[in-house]
Amino acid sequence: MLFTRAVLSALTLSPFLGAFAWSRADIDLVRRGAVSVASTFSTAQSKMDTLLSQVGTGPISDHSVAGSFISAVSDVSTVLAADMDTFNPGIDILMVDLDGTKLEDEQLGDKVVTVAKDFEKACSLVKDLGSGDLADVMQTIALNTELVGDDLARVLPNIAKLPNVVEGTKNAQDSILAMIDSMLGPELQDD
Repeated sequence: MLFTRAVLSALTLSPFLGAFAWSRADIDLVRRGAVSVASTFSTAQSKMDTLLSQVGTGPISDHSVAGSFISAVSDVSTVLAADMDTFNPGIDILMVDLDGTKLEDEQLGDKVVTVAKDFEKACSLVKDLGSGDLADVMQTIALNTELVGDDLARVLPNIAKLPNVVEGTKNAQDSILAMIDSMLGPELQDD
C-alpha cells in the first residue's frame, strides 16, 4: 500500500517536477545571457572583442600572459558550446539579439563567422611560443568550435548551411588545427 501511494504521488507530481526543471534550466540560460542563439553569439563576440583588445594585435611573447589569455578564450568557447547545446530547434526567439531585434539569417551568419575568426586570431597570438600546454588549450578551442558548428546545424540548419558560415568556420578551425600541429612538431602529432 505504501509503495502504491508513493508511485501515485510521483506520477501526480511528475508534470510539476518537469516544469520546475525547465524553469531552472531557463533561469540558468537567462543568468548566462543565453536566451537565444543570436544573443549567445553576441555575448561571445563582445567577450572576444574585450579579450583581444586587452592583448593588442601582435604576438604575445610572455608565456604567463599567453596562458591567461588563451585560457580566457577557451572559457568563452566552452560557454558558447555549452549554451548552444541547450537550444532546441523551432523556437521563434532563437534569432532575437540582445537588443530585442530579430536578425536576418545573413546577420547571424556574420556573427558566427566573426566569433570563429576571433578564436583563430586569439590562437595565432600565442602560437609562436610553441608551448605544448598552450596547444592543449587551443585543442579545446578547436573542439568547442566544432561542437558549436554541430549544434548550429541541429538548431538552425539554414544558418549553418550559409556559404560564408561553412567556409569561415571551416577555415578558422583548420587554421587553429594547423597552428596546433606546428606547435607540437612532427614527433608529437597524431598519425
